Amino acid sequence: MQKLNKSKKGFTLLELVTVIAIIAILATVLVYAVKKIIEVSNDARDNASNKVVTMKQTNADMTSKLKTYGF
Repeated sequence: MQKLNKSKKGFTLLELVTVIAIIAILATVLVYAVKKIIEVSNDARDNASNKVVTMKQTNADMTSKLKTYGF
């Protein structure tokens, strides 16, 4: 009998398609996570800006009241 000596070189098409599919799924999850992080950071920046504007307005109101009453 003759021995069959098959040495496996490279990937089969099924293995290659499977790896590409897994990479595509991981990339999709990563893009979604990055979009969510950007959205949350933009919301935090907007909230901080609103607080600053509110504090400046309150300060201006208090200053005008002090000038009105002569303090």
